[in-house]
Amino acid sequence: MEAILDSTLLVSPFDNVTQYGTKMPFKLGGHCFVKVSAGKAIAIGGIKSLNQGASFSTLYYNILEEVWSDGPKLNVHRAGHACGAVQDSKIPSKMLVVVATGSSLFDPKWSVFQKPNNAIKNK
Repeated sequence: MEAILDSTLLVSPFDNVTQYGTKMPFKLGGHCFVKVSAGKAIAIGGIKSLNQGASFSTLYYNILEEVWSDGPKLNVHRAGHACGAVQDSKIPSKMLVVVATGSSLFDPKWSVFQKPNNAIKNK
């Protein structure tokens, strides 16, 4: 039995409510999830199946519209890793998401999104 899901679970600590949101476009596990702007977060890397390796995929989730959309491809696949958002001190409204591996099974180097100027733009 495969334990990788495509469900989205919305949890509100303020009113103690848990409910299902819009399903992801595909099953995904071992990814990280980080806020990139108000109402928008990004799922980074992961595995789509127990029979596949790590993913190059990213997906944006817009919580206000409850919509998933494709994000930029990673230049190195990642799964079981850590990630975080770092704000650009020169341009406070700009955010750069940095990905670091958390597993020796994958490339141990740091990587960033493969985009011109190595930054992502909010959609």
